[in-house]
Amino acid sequence: MNQYGDPNRDYAAEWKAWRLERGWTQEQAAQVLGLTRKSVRDIEKGKHRPRIGTREKMAQLRKRYREAQA
Repeated sequence: MNQYGDPNRDYAAEWKAWRLERGWTQEQAAQVLGLTRKSVRDIEKGKHRPRIGTREKMAQLRKRYREAQA
């Protein structure tokens, strides 16, 4: 695995589904993750893969949401 993650993992589908489950726009997701809306859009379309720092931020967000629901 490199800075762009597991080449077999479908980050596009995962990220979009997670964002939509929360009712977030791409702009809202971008603000929370410290990205541009274009970067979120490109990740969701599979045009590029998220770097390790961005994947770590997303993992932290997912963890916080799971803990809040417990």
